[in-house]
Amino acid sequence: MRLVRLSVVLLIALLATTTYASDPLLQRLNPQGGQRGTEVVVSLLGPRLGLDPQEILWHDPGINVVNIERVDDNHTKATLSIPPDAHPGRYAMRLRTATGISSVMTFHVGTLPEIVEAEPNSNPLEPQEIAFGSVVNGVVQREDVDHFRFAAKAGERISVEVEGLRLGRTFFDPVIVLYDAAGTELARCDDWPTMRQDGCLSIIAPADGNYLVELRESAYRGDDNCTYRLHVGNFPRPLAVYPPGGRVGETIRVESFGDAKGPHAEELQLPSEPTSEFNYYARDDQGQAPSEFALHVVDTPVVGEAEPNDARDQATVGEAPGAFYGRIDKPGDRDHFRFKATKGQVYHIRLHARAIGSPMDSVLRIRKPDGANLASNDDDRGYPDSYVRFQVPEDGEYIAEIEDRLGRGGDTFTYWLEVLAATPIVDLDFDEQERYVAKLLDVPQGNRNGGVLRVGRRDTGGDLLFDWRDLPPGVSAEFPKLAGNYDRLPVIFSASPDAPLGQSLATVHARRADNDEAVTANFTQRNWMIRGQNNVDMWGYTSDTAVVAVTQKAPYSIRIEQPKAPLVQRGNKGLMIIAEREEGFDEAILVRLLYNPPGVSSNNSLRIKQGENEATIPVTANERASVGEWSIAVRGEANSQGKLVTATPLATLTISEPYVAMELPRPNVEQGQSVEFPITIEQHKPFEGEAKVELIGLPPGVTTEPATITSETSDLTFVLNAAGDARVGQHRSLFCRVTIIENGEPVEHSVGYGELRVDKPLPPEQTQQASR
Repeated sequence: MRLVRLSVVLLIALLATTTYASDPLLQRLNPQGGQRGTEVVVSLLGPRLGLDPQEILWHDPGINVVNIERVDDNHTKATLSIPPDAHPGRYAMRLRTATGISSVMTFHVGTLPEIVEAEPNSNPLEPQEIAFGSVVNGVVQREDVDHFRFAAKAGERISVEVEGLRLGRTFFDPVIVLYDAAGTELARCDDWPTMRQDGCLSIIAPADGNYLVELRESAYRGDDNCTYRLHVGNFPRPLAVYPPGGRVGETIRVESFGDAKGPHAEELQLPSEPTSEFNYYARDDQGQAPSEFALHVVDTPVVGEAEPNDARDQATVGEAPGAFYGRIDKPGDRDHFRFKATKGQVYHIRLHARAIGSPMDSVLRIRKPDGANLASNDDDRGYPDSYVRFQVPEDGEYIAEIEDRLGRGGDTFTYWLEVLAATPIVDLDFDEQERYVAKLLDVPQGNRNGGVLRVGRRDTGGDLLFDWRDLPPGVSAEFPKLAGNYDRLPVIFSASPDAPLGQSLATVHARRADNDEAVTANFTQRNWMIRGQNNVDMWGYTSDTAVVAVTQKAPYSIRIEQPKAPLVQRGNKGLMIIAEREEGFDEAILVRLLYNPPGVSSNNSLRIKQGENEATIPVTANERASVGEWSIAVRGEANSQGKLVTATPLATLTISEPYVAMELPRPNVEQGQSVEFPITIEQHKPFEGEAKVELIGLPPGVTTEPATITSETSDLTFVLNAAGDARVGQHRSLFCRVTIIENGEPVEHSVGYGELRVDKPLPPEQTQQASR
């Protein structure tokens, strides 16, 4: 019987551990890519990834999952089927387990057969032999230099591109060098703007024979995370395309520049909806480029520059709102565009150059036809592209002037200029609950999770309402109206007890509260993947949808005991947090507010102790705290084989002005003496019964008794007793703490500022002389 009972206990413990596992973290994919038209078995590696894996969530559709199987607690294998027509490049993915959804990583699709680097290949005289037209999956260790040899024919294009930083593993800066059979360097590339820290090159083979590609880290660093995908073949590898965009639904002629075979053009049908990320892959009869150019597609007139437009009186004429494009095609070139505008109109004028892979460092100026400068910008918020918010001063024509800040130019110095009318827009993203970690919304069955939206307004004010759509079945969103003078919005997602396990990419929509008019809502979420020095964002994945997942029931839930009395300015109160625990779960639960209303601070390190069911979060309001009713929520975090996060339903915290104001005196008192401390009271808000008043901040050795007042009291006097050893000096931190009981809860606030000077008594002889 003892053995049976022990077995049952162990089984229950095991089931509890499995059920309550959480926080899967995807750290590595092996391999990180595959050839389209093939099946690939991929290992997904990271803490808790093998604990009941359910499915893969793709941010970018196009890859099919054939099978998922658990290997061990930290390892899941997935068989992926890549369609023959899948676009090359990266596909963002996550793994959902029964109790959570993982961080994002990217899987990369290529057009060429895949091979694996084979060490040793550090000696250029003993390189790894590869087929011309393949993708090498490898890794660079510290001071490692990898070499690959292939054969090509005279006149054949040799293109090389490396994906290193863009794999999202670590801050990896690869350098590629191409040599001929004699060891003569033919080309090299460290970085190219389209590819960030990665590089590419393209040449025409000068002779039949062998060629050598060398790949290393730029500073000879490296480790297990410095993985790469090296594309070697005769595919097109242009450095720029022109034009960099067009109007919705049109067919445009796109020309590629920078490829070894020279310019190449093809017809391209643009989509029917506006976008800033219509991906174009250069292709010809030899193949397709491994990575894309993002084209802009707009629903406004589009005009390309017509040379000569180097002077204001030669400006290319277009429309506003509208888009313009061009190229600083030689050093010192300066382009001009002319458009008409009406007094009072507001335009957002943004130039895209570095953002579309151009090496250009733009300078944008808005001028009158006579040359008078009205607005200008070099870098927008530290980024090399330019932006101007332009309010038209009078009816007439205006000139947009564009140049490279360093006076450079060439075929690849392309740009795209948008002149957009001001329209109501809100920019939304979630506050990070953990630094550099994108907010994921794992919602346990019968429970909640939540976040705080940051809201940036463009050309819109007033109160706003939001709607969440495309949520998983059984999930609902709770959120208040956003006040017109505030930029934070708490959102609580709740899953019904019978909500099926699953996930979705949810979207948010906005409208004005006064007239229900739609407002464009731009939701973005940055998933940090690689940070450089000083935590500069070097590479990541930006999503325009929020990840919401339904997970297995959590072993606890929390709620706020709804406050019955307000928090007053210069006051404090305690928020009671109640935990309901599943039997057998007694872990400590970290509780903290999702956000603090303006002027409010709170303890963010408090825990409901192990085995306990409640805790009180101290909350304080300063003298400028915003008066009104604020929707608040508390985040809970417990350790259960990883972080297991929940949230409370929304509660209301009322912030009010103080009930009373007090004017405090500045008396003196000698050691061993007493002094009256008279206070004038100004009643602001009536209250019932008596309020307790305490004088706080008295120096050591000075005492007084608390007093009471009612809502009719207009003055109050404390008697201060200074002991013989009371601390001498000027004490400037006196105030009154007023405690009022409302609806059975204390309302505490600090009122007034006063001073007290404590002196030593004069010596007796000086006292007698002074009396004479």
